[in-house]
Amino acid sequence: MCLQIGCPQTGNLSSSTATVRMLDQMAGEMGTEVGGMDTPITLDPDTGLPWRERFDTDSLPHEEQMLQRPATSSARI
Repeated sequence: MCLQIGCPQTGNLSSSTATVRMLDQMAGEMGTEVGGMDTPITLDPDTGLPWRERFDTDSLPHEEQMLQRPATSSARI
C-alpha cells in the first residue's frame, strides 16, 4: 500500500500524520489481507481449501521452523 500512495520508504511512516491518514483511508477502502508474499498454495484435497495462509513476516519464520523439524529429527536417527 505504501508504494501505491507514493511512499517508497516505510521507516518514517509513523512520524507523518498525513501518510498514516492516507494508509488508514486506503486500508478502509481496499481492506487488508494476511500475507504479502504471493506464493502458490496447494489446495487440501479433502477440503478443497488452501492448506496454509499466505506467507508474511510473521508466518515465514514459523513455516521455516516447521520445515526444519523433520530434517533435524531424521538427522538424529
